Amino acid sequence: RTVVVPMPDAKGRKAILDVHAKNKKFEDGVDLDTLAKKTVGYSGADLENLLNESAIMAAKDNRKKISQDDLMEAYLKVKLGRKKKGDKEEEDIKKTAYHEAGHAIVAKFTDGADPVEQVSIISRGMTGGVTVYLPEKERNTLFKKQMLAWLRTGVGGRAAEELFLGDISSGASSDIEHVTEVAKEMVMKYGMSEKLGLIKYGDLDETSHLGFAYGGGRDYSEKTAQLIDQEVKNLVDEAYEDAKKLLTDHKDDVEKLVKLLLEKE
Repeated sequence: RTVVVPMPDAKGRKAILDVHAKNKKFEDGVDLDTLAKKTVGYSGADLENLLNESAIMAAKDNRKKISQDDLMEAYLKVKLGRKKKGDKEEEDIKKTAYHEAGHAIVAKFTDGADPVEQVSIISRGMTGGVTVYLPEKERNTLFKKQMLAWLRTGVGGRAAEELFLGDISSGASSDIEHVTEVAKEMVMKYGMSEKLGLIKYGDLDETSHLGFAYGGGRDYSEKTAQLIDQEVKNLVDEAYEDAKKLLTDHKDDVEKLVKLLLEKE
């Protein structure tokens, strides 16, 4: 018998955090509920690690209680890696500021997008900067509006580079990978393409929810394959044009956020 144990939902994550928080001291006002909401996809071990990291940060700073800032920093450290110290050129810092501002402003003004909680231009792991989103609620069902919002937000960084810097960089590679995957799922898995209809295309093994999947074969014609490619490209292209228009309409907001990021990182 195969028993699939999914990652805990928000309620489960809060219960796990409560267990690991029992032997730790927190400042007044520390909110574990918010932490539970934002740690989508975290395992029990990840959550334990997060609280331990926050305790270490407080101890290094000679504080006896964990603050909300400690929790946020630990969250980013577990998710993305340690902060990298000032090893970036001024041009790279400016590019990162516009890139992350692009993500944040597009999310702010896109219906269906997750709210932005934090924007940073500090390098972590393999990322030059990060925009952190806080889902308003745990989702079991994805709506087309939300997935279109993901596409638009995902390409917002690249769109900002093109509009405000007059050039594009390799920094959007993970964004491109993400939006391509979302667009493919919309077309091939969720029947969200009018031209292709309510058909699932491809026969990927259904054990992907266990953390692995076999390559599978193609169960459709070359003509259909071309149509799928075109529909995926259309979704991403449309999102990109929408993002550029939105950023142009909110140019002043982008510049204000970039100025703040350069001042406060």
